[in-house]
Amino acid sequence: MEQNDFEHIVDSIIDLPTLPQVVTTLINAINDPKSDAAIINKIVEHDPALAARILKLVNSSFYSLSKPVDSIQQAVVILGFNTIRSLSISASVFSVFTANKFSYEGFWKQSLACAFMMDTLSKYTSILDKDATFTVGLLHGIGKIIIEQYAPEKFDEILRIGHRQLISYNEAEKNILNTSYTNLGYWLTEKWSLSETIQESILYQNNPDEAPAKIRVLTAAAQFAFKFARYKGCENGSDFNKAQPPEQELWDMFEIADDDTPEVIANLESCIEAAENALNALN
Repeated sequence: MEQNDFEHIVDSIIDLPTLPQVVTTLINAINDPKSDAAIINKIVEHDPALAARILKLVNSSFYSLSKPVDSIQQAVVILGFNTIRSLSISASVFSVFTANKFSYEGFWKQSLACAFMMDTLSKYTSILDKDATFTVGLLHGIGKIIIEQYAPEKFDEILRIGHRQLISYNEAEKNILNTSYTNLGYWLTEKWSLSETIQESILYQNNPDEAPAKIRVLTAAAQFAFKFARYKGCENGSDFNKAQPPEQELWDMFEIADDDTPEVIANLESCIEAAENALNALN
C-alpha cells in the first residue's frame, strides 16, 4: 500500500461496525450514578436476544451460582453493573464481527479467556482497574479482525510470513504494515465511545512500559493474560512462534500476595474452560 496502511484500512470501512444502540444506551446508563437495577433491566429487555444471551452466560459454570438466574434485574443485583456491561459488550461484539481467515472459535475463545483472566487478577490486587479488565481482555485483539476483514490480502501475507518464519503475529505484522492491530483496536474503541482507559490499554498492550502510568498495570495484565492463555494452549491460529510463559516481571507488577499465588494460578487456568462455556453460551 502506498498510502498509510492505517488510512487505507479505515477508508475502506464504508459501514463502521457499531455496537447495537441498546448496548450504547446500557453503557451510558451504567456510567450514570443515578441508575439502578430496574433501569438496567428496562433497557436490556428491549432486546430479547441480548437478554437471553446474558442470562445464558450468567448461568454458565464460570459464575457457579447456587440457583439459576431467570431475570436481568436479578442478574444485575447478583453480578453488579460492571459485569453486566462486560457481558453485554461480549454478546454484542460476537454479533458484529466474524473471522474468516483464521479460527473464529479460537479467536473468541482466546479473547474470552483473556477477559476472564484479567478479571480474575483484579480480584487479588487493588491496583487493577476493575471497571476495565474484562472489556480490555475481550477486545485486546479486535484490530486483527479489522485487518482480516478490510485488508484481507495484507492479512494473508501476515499469516504466510508468520507460518513460514515461525514468528508471532506481531513480528509478521511489522514486515507487512506500517500500522498495527493495536492502533486499529484503539481507533475502533474510540469510535465506540468506550473509556479512555480501555482505548489506551488496547493501544499499549504490547508495550506496557511505554503506557501512561495510570494504565501501565492494566496493559501489563492484558499482555500477561494473552501470554498465559497461549502458554496453556489457547490459540487462535495467527501466532506461529512457540508459546512461552509470561515473564516474571509482568507477574510482579500485580503485587499479589505470595500466599495467594497457587490459588490465583489455578483460577487463571480455569478461565480457559470458562471461556469455552461462555463461547457456547454466546453462539
